[in-house]
Amino acid sequence: MDTEKKSPYFDVQKFKSAIEETLREAVESWDETAGDYVRYMKDCADDYMDEYVDGIIEETIKSFDTYVHRDDTSMVGNFCDIRYDYEREHKGQSFRALIEKIDANMGGEDVDEFREWSVGWYFTAFGTYNLKYNWAQFMEDVSGDCE
Repeated sequence: MDTEKKSPYFDVQKFKSAIEETLREAVESWDETAGDYVRYMKDCADDYMDEYVDGIIEETIKSFDTYVHRDDTSMVGNFCDIRYDYEREHKGQSFRALIEKIDANMGGEDVDEFREWSVGWYFTAFGTYNLKYNWAQFMEDVSGDCE
């Protein structure tokens, strides 16, 4: 991964590791008895993993930056709301004040804790289904192109 990729709002290395683990689980679940096509997908998955994960991270950095600055952090069709969830789990702490602190490049235990917490929050909010599904679709497209 490009070591320059940073986010003030989540721990990029922890996020990268969690995504890679999720995608590796997906690869392991692909049924090789389905034929050569699936075996080929499994065999070349590592060749595409880093670039694919980097793309997810890049998109997440952009969308997270926009998301944490929205006045309304609720999401249609999703029960998670980062502001509400953070304040519920961190009694007496203001999400907005923390984001202002992060934006002012101020560090601290609360900032470090938020960066780790937000990775877990991401997976609570969005789960892993779409990550696995999109990865399988991507690998099917790659395998189809190579055949």
